[in-house]
Amino acid sequence: TYNTIEDDRRNVLGVQIISTDITDKKQLELELASSKERYKALYHNAQVGLSKTRISDAKVLECNEKMAEIFGYDSIEELTSNCILSERYADEGVRDRILCELNDKGFIKNKEVRFLRKDDKVIWVRFDSRILPDQGYMEDVVIDISELKEAKDRHKESESIHKEIFQYSPTPLYIQDYSAAEKRVNDI
Repeated sequence: TYNTIEDDRRNVLGVQIISTDITDKKQLELELASSKERYKALYHNAQVGLSKTRISDAKVLECNEKMAEIFGYDSIEELTSNCILSERYADEGVRDRILCELNDKGFIKNKEVRFLRKDDKVIWVRFDSRILPDQGYMEDVVIDISELKEAKDRHKESESIHKEIFQYSPTPLYIQDYSAAEKRVNDI
């Protein structure tokens, strides 16, 4: 701000200037804007699904591209406009149990659940969630583990078949695992 200094006849004798150094404030504003941009890039480029869902019905309020991809949507906008996760659980009663656990502990870690994608294909996800009842939403971190589950199932099946072949082979078989000093012999 500035004020003029005048004599009795209103002649300007000088100017009084009052200024405030806002360099620090401007620097903080720039740093905050930069921090927001870094956070936004991290959020949208994360290799896990991130979302904010309404507690009452699990409507997706916000999410990143990976979350849309996991659930089979072409865009964030399509997912947030059309997806209510409480309607996409593959198994009945799961959401109620999850809400009870969230209300008791405030968070869930490494929960494995089956969901239906947009195309109704069943997927397995592992997720962490925390509930923020005062704000009316939950924050979720979601990983699609469908391929991992399928690989484990194939491995179990293969192991079972090999065990049966070993056990019922008409030829005597002997397996030595030198690293574990373990020996196995079939029952022939």
